[in-house]
Amino acid sequence: MWGAALALTASCGGVFEAQDGGPSVAVSGTRSLSRSCEGAWTFGWSSALGSTFSPYIHYFPAASGYNGLDAWSASAQVRLEDPYGSLPAAFSNPRMNAVRVSTLTAQPGQFFLHPGPRGQYSIARWTAPRAGAYDLRARFDGIDVGPATTDVHVQHNGQDAAPAGYINVNRGGNSFSFAARLAVEGGDTIDFDVGDGGNGFKNDSTALAVSVCEAAEGGGPRGPSE
Repeated sequence: MWGAALALTASCGGVFEAQDGGPSVAVSGTRSLSRSCEGAWTFGWSSALGSTFSPYIHYFPAASGYNGLDAWSASAQVRLEDPYGSLPAAFSNPRMNAVRVSTLTAQPGQFFLHPGPRGQYSIARWTAPRAGAYDLRARFDGIDVGPATTDVHVQHNGQDAAPAGYINVNRGGNSFSFAARLAVEGGDTIDFDVGDGGNGFKNDSTALAVSVCEAAEGGGPRGPSE
């Protein structure tokens, strides 16, 4: 699950594969990752860390110039040649093969976020379906040869749930991982944020892999059939 082909996931055993049946995207930008998933995923952005979350309202299958990658953005169009008008955004690779776009490479099924040109954060938000304890694992990976220089965060209801992570910033490596058990109420949000690291947004494509599992009464995570 945490190898080279990273994919956004939800709940135990429910790895999201973008090519499986195609995406289900509402105009609001909310997406159900699979029939077995619990909790809702929404992709969006904010002007600063912890500020108002705005969902991406446009979905682009095979976005222009992105060699078959799917995209979500607040902009009415997404074009590789217009990063200032297209970003921030979220992307996934629905293909069975790796896709090279400019200086980034997206592995099969890989989901990634890219911050915007005016310091905007790109965010994947999970909303809890009910109160309980949930085991969370998240991993951010730079996928640009640039390399990516981003600040990454996990926030619970707008407050830090993890120490800030830095990918190739302040001598950080090319990945950042976080794991914790969180107590949530129904409707609580967990945000996975990618910013520009304070040095501009170019070459900042950052893959995200997430597992959110409701903890069983015995203390461990629930299995796929529980």
